[in-house]
Amino acid sequence: MNFDISDFINNLPDQITRQDLGTSIYNEIRAAENMKVGYLDQATENPEFYVNISRQLDTYIHHLKVFHNKVAPAPIAIDQELYKNEQPDLDQITKLMERIEESERNRHIKD
Repeated sequence: MNFDISDFINNLPDQITRQDLGTSIYNEIRAAENMKVGYLDQATENPEFYVNISRQLDTYIHHLKVFHNKVAPAPIAIDQELYKNEQPDLDQITKLMERIEESERNRHIKD
């Protein structure tokens, strides 16, 4: 699994219904969440790896949830409804991520 939202979007079929798109995003979120659980044994065996992979997966899941909330029609699964309820938190996380990225860009300019 690639953790790049752009790759996920580029690999979607050219013609897809909103319902199928919502389902595809939902399935990708579930797969990423299951992958993160699969790496739990690394938390104690290789903590640096686990922190790194968890960060990548969390960012990827965040982007997928934001995308889902923008394009998906009515939820088809109970946990999809939760994505809508998470939107204020997702927006706040997005703003924080943008501030961090801006800070990193500014730091590279000064270096």
